[in-house]
Amino acid sequence: MKPIFSLGTNMLVPSVSPPALSQATPTPLNIVSILSGPTKTPAVTDRTDVDFNRLPMPLMKVRPVVRAGLNGLARNQPIVIPGIMNKIMDWMGRRVLTRSMSAGMWGTLMNKAAPDSLKVKPRA
Repeated sequence: MKPIFSLGTNMLVPSVSPPALSQATPTPLNIVSILSGPTKTPAVTDRTDVDFNRLPMPLMKVRPVVRAGLNGLARNQPIVIPGIMNKIMDWMGRRVLTRSMSAGMWGTLMNKAAPDSLKVKPRA
């Protein structure tokens, strides 16, 4: 089974990483969560059922994502968002859009890329 990541994952990670980091502070353990969006890895590029080319932003290249993650790890930064467009979208999601507007926008974008078999059907 190949993974597909959702808006739920991106909303969960920022709420889990800082508490995990604060619990790990007395130890030499650094924790970093990288919120890169779709990245050119086999988990994305090998999929034949999802058309990531239909998303408004290109796939992230692996090297900049890894570099940003390692830099964040070295600085003990709990959350790293590589790429200017991802940073803009994060800012908009936190400062401009309501949670329901953000969920609706990402749902619309993901519906363009995902086939019907992967879509969650609304309850009747």
